[in-house]
Amino acid sequence: MENQVYNWFVKNGNIQIQKKEDRISLQLDNEKKEYCLLTQSDAYEIIDLLTQISKEIWENPNYQRQPYTNQLFKHNGNEYY
Repeated sequence: MENQVYNWFVKNGNIQIQKKEDRISLQLDNEKKEYCLLTQSDAYEIIDLLTQISKEIWENPNYQRQPYTNQLFKHNGNEYY
């Protein structure tokens, strides 16, 4: 499971999870709406997937455990990335 991308198309936009090496990114495109809607099963599926990927990274014997010190997000006006 080296580099993988998952997409959910939700009521307003889509959610993307991408794993690349030891990094996970979660992106939300809510199509300029104030929110996006998920079903309960979609929300649990996303939580389970993030947990599974995180566990695989953490349990990898080659993973170097060190604090992440870079910026966690970017913002532009009212938009956050």
